[in-house]
Amino acid sequence: MDIKQIKKMRKQKGFSLIELLIVIAIIAILTAIAVPMYTSYTARAKTAEAYSFIGSDKTYVAEQINAKGITSGTISGLATTGGTKTGKYGAVASNAAGVITYTFGTAAGSLNGNTLFFTPSVGSAGVTWACSSTGTYDSSPCDGI
Repeated sequence: MDIKQIKKMRKQKGFSLIELLIVIAIIAILTAIAVPMYTSYTARAKTAEAYSFIGSDKTYVAEQINAKGITSGTISGLATTGGTKTGKYGAVASNAAGVITYTFGTAAGSLNGNTLFFTPSVGSAGVTWACSSTGTYDSSPCDGI
């Protein structure tokens, strides 16, 4: 082997530093895009539990409103749904005004301590629900109610 062949072999061996830096930059850009999207996705998935938990409570409150003959105005004197139900990411409860609350617990990560409020109102269309929340979210947790 002469010197030309040795130099040629060195050039063809492995990645250069610039190529390696370009690959690292591409990975960093993809990570910068993917991590926030994943975080938002998991928060929405955890919020979905709240909707599945409140479904039966909403039905119960609506039945109470109809049984009491409330057709408009302030809702009061309803029987609560029987204490707090606890799920994987939080707990749901209701009060005598029919307001259903879902409070996220520590397992919910970034949503810990945030609360969703589902408030009933009665009108010509029957019982309708308004959603409000505490805390900050990437997208409104009340979308879709």
